[in-house]
Amino acid sequence: MLVLEDFHEQEHSIWRIKNLAILKNFKQIGCERQLIEQCMKQVRDLIASEKIASAKIEVYVAGEDKELLTFYERIGFKQEGILLDHYRLGESTTVIGLVLKR
Repeated sequence: MLVLEDFHEQEHSIWRIKNLAILKNFKQIGCERQLIEQCMKQVRDLIASEKIASAKIEVYVAGEDKELLTFYERIGFKQEGILLDHYRLGESTTVIGLVLKR
């Protein structure tokens, strides 16, 4: 399941991947990467059609999931910050993002 949220401005749009759940068997064949790449293509298509000039895809990673952070970094996402006590008291959440533009 993939849930996207779009915060639209005139020139810049923010897309937040809210939930991404993949069964273990499908992760092994690359479904997770394909879904993220499809999201990136959808946003790039909006930019190419000149409906927006730029966009950012944003993901919040709860806890210290190094494997997930590494996955996103490999496809171009950058760490933007850490939120303390965001989802649960005593647990940090890492904000990562990817900026796309014309």
